[in-house]
Parts: sequence; C-alpha cells; structure tokens
Amino acid sequence: MAQVEDGTHLAKSLFMVVAQAPAVVRDYLDICPDSLQFQELVELGALESAILRIYGPNVGFMMSRNAEGEAIATIACLGAEEDEIAFASSLPIAMISAMCQMFRKHFSEPDASPLTSRRVRTH
Repeated sequence: MAQVEDGTHLAKSLFMVVAQAPAVVRDYLDICPDSLQFQELVELGALESAILRIYGPNVGFMMSRNAEGEAIATIACLGAEEDEIAFASSLPIAMISAMCQMFRKHFSEPDASPLTSRRVRTH
C-alpha cells in the first residue's frame, strides 16, 4: 500500500508543478491539465492514466517491466536528442521520474535547451 500512496502523492505533486509551470513548459506539453478529471483518476487508483494526462501529445512513451519486476518508463519528447528512461519499483513512480528528468534537463536552467523542433528518427 505504501507504493500506491507514494505514487499518489508524487502524481499530485507533478500535476501541481505542471499546472503552475511557466508558459514555455505548458505550451511545449500542449496541455492544460483538468484538475477534476485528474483527481478522479487518482481517486480511482488509475495513477498511470492520470500521469498520461500530464504527458500531453508531444511526449511519446513506452512502459515495461524487466525480468526482475522493476518498472521502466521511457519518454520521447519532440525536439530532444535522447529519450528519458527511468526505473522504479512501480510504474507510476517510473513515469513520474522520467517526466521529472525531462523537466530538469530542458526547463530547469536558464541555459537549458528548450524543446521546440521535431525530432526525426531514421532506422
């Protein structure tokens, strides 16, 4: 039960960060989180769905679990050179950690490289 409570607290904290973020962050994410919808999802225990509401359309994602049961969240942000990958004991915590890594890398410092252009992958 502690993991769910931790995930719930972290999800609510991430929501507050995004809701109060500078316009450059909200514009990039292309979202204005709906607090009632977010809260309903959290209360239902649908933390993954609540967190995906924060990701927005400019963030691609992949969630998985390794052989040891560790949750893995990968997010691909438009304009970023690298994906953000996070490992945690639960999927919601990994999802939040990946998003926080993206925030720290691209939006936390005055000289951070903002994400503005489309990324092109060739395989």
